[in-house]
Amino acid sequence: MYCTLGPSVQYIEGADNYAPGDFLVDWCLERDIKVRGHNLFWNQSLKWVPKWMKSIAYGKDYVKGQQVVDDRIQGAITRYKGKCSHWDIINELIHGQVPIDTLNPNSPKIGSLKALTGREDLDIFTHVLKEAEKIDNQAKYCLNEYNLISKWSDRDKYIPMVNNLIKKGCKIDIIGCEGHFGDYVVKSDLLAKINKIASSIPDKEIWLTEVDFEGDDPARKLEVLMTTAFAHERIGGFSLWCWWGGRKWRPKISSLLV
Repeated sequence: MYCTLGPSVQYIEGADNYAPGDFLVDWCLERDIKVRGHNLFWNQSLKWVPKWMKSIAYGKDYVKGQQVVDDRIQGAITRYKGKCSHWDIINELIHGQVPIDTLNPNSPKIGSLKALTGREDLDIFTHVLKEAEKIDNQAKYCLNEYNLISKWSDRDKYIPMVNNLIKKGCKIDIIGCEGHFGDYVVKSDLLAKINKIASSIPDKEIWLTEVDFEGDDPARKLEVLMTTAFAHERIGGFSLWCWWGGRKWRPKISSLLV
């Protein structure tokens, strides 16, 4: 059983609050529950980062932005070294969306890491992975992404990026396939997509992460997902995103155990 660590700790610049995370991690480890660090960086819209970081990105203060990134790596990875079995080291690396009219009307949409540092995706992703490995090379590092095995597909963007990072010598242990399936859970399609990823990125564990679904007959959907996943030799694990009824990020979620 895995418990995901994901509290926001940097609402105020220079006043990181790790207390909720510390409590959760210690509580889990005392009960032999393994911990996944989710996540070190979320390469998504700037609306999901603390307000004080937005001013750095919009002001294009890339020197300070790089320091913010490095401080995050040093602070979080050092603090939980030996406690997190896994890290979602960069979450949703290919789906970053920063409003282009705010940053540069002539540029494509970019992720939060590029917005903070001004560095190209492959460059800043490589930096993050290699700096984290210097601190903790025992935890397994996962690159978590959506639309890899669900109804829609962005595998053609994700696979080359991961393989380029591997060529750069980055530590990547797990291919994290987010499973926000909606009402579309089809065994043959799921298996074909897992096989595509397995053949395109060899020798890496594949996890079904953030699994949730909607609609009728949730027990059947869960059975299809779990039996398909665990019958595959490359699948290392499976984690539910919405598993209890009191915490649903979408109103129609039915992937509830409690």
